[in-house]
Amino acid sequence: MSGRAWRRWHRWIGLASALLIATVTVSGIALIFREALRTPLPRVTATTSTRPSLDALAAAASAAAGGAAVTDITLPSGTEEPYQVWLDDEAETRVLLDGSLAVIEAAPSKRRGLTGWLFAIHTGEALGASGSALSAMTGLALLGLLASGFVISRRPGRARREGDVVAKRRREERV
Repeated sequence: MSGRAWRRWHRWIGLASALLIATVTVSGIALIFREALRTPLPRVTATTSTRPSLDALAAAASAAAGGAAVTDITLPSGTEEPYQVWLDDEAETRVLLDGSLAVIEAAPSKRRGLTGWLFAIHTGEALGASGSALSAMTGLALLGLLASGFVISRRPGRARREGDVVAKRRREERV
């Protein structure tokens, strides 16, 4: 394939995937800063100096929400933050516990708020199976841009050849 054809393919791949890439990029950047978008966690008072075990946290959260399995536990970063436990149920329930394992809040977290919406757009989940296909095509388009850009950069182009001729003439003039 000629250099011109590679450049044409590179341009069309870039133009065709620009909107998808921009959508994934913007939603990904927003997700990076999702902590600033979330409502703050309720404050709790430290009841004991010892931390409960992960098994005790899982058991308390599971019991509070009907016995669903635990998928994730987030430990508090400060003494006034609750433990967060996510459950594997239909609503992806998030249970907040204090240090004495008392339930502060148990609420569904699936597609809740701006963060859930951004995540659904970022992953393509918002459009169902076609969204997943678009997400996969976006990844393939980026690989296509990488490959065609690499080939273009390795082929000697007209400008590079002209630059070599000009440099050669300048060297000859100096001598």
